[in-house]
Amino acid sequence: MPDLKNSIVAPATEVFCHGRGAGELSARYPALKLKRIGKRSRVSSATVHTYVLLTRLRKEIIGEV
Repeated sequence: MPDLKNSIVAPATEVFCHGRGAGELSARYPALKLKRIGKRSRVSSATVHTYVLLTRLRKEIIGEV
């Protein structure tokens, strides 16, 4: 598994998550702008990690973000 910390360049990307996961994810992926929102629109850490992986793959394969 590659080290994804600081690996994506997405300054305009906003990832929405809820609760203590927001702090953990912002520490792990500083390039992401994390916002805490209500429980109804909750996004899991797994969703964010998947997004990061897909963004990295797209960047490496296609050459765009």
